[in-house]
Amino acid sequence: MGLMRKKSKRDEEQKRRPSVKDRNRAFVCTMNGPHEVYIENYGSLGDYSEKKVVLHAWKSILTIEGEGLLIDYFTDIDMKITGRIRAIHL
Repeated sequence: MGLMRKKSKRDEEQKRRPSVKDRNRAFVCTMNGPHEVYIENYGSLGDYSEKKVVLHAWKSILTIEGEGLLIDYFTDIDMKITGRIRAIHL
């Protein structure tokens, strides 16, 4: 029988960390005029209302502010937001 190595704290921490592939995944924000924006590769949807949509990505937060904001559709990969978009903050 071979020797079994005891799992260290470091091994456990490495399992919890995102992979290099996930860390380098940048989101893409495409704006089509003042009333439509597409976001790809976002991490998760945070807070949202008619005046603000907050998206979480790796080590960043994207905030879209405006009036009458509506999430037309969203999947785990992309989303479309419409309304009168006033500002996008990173």
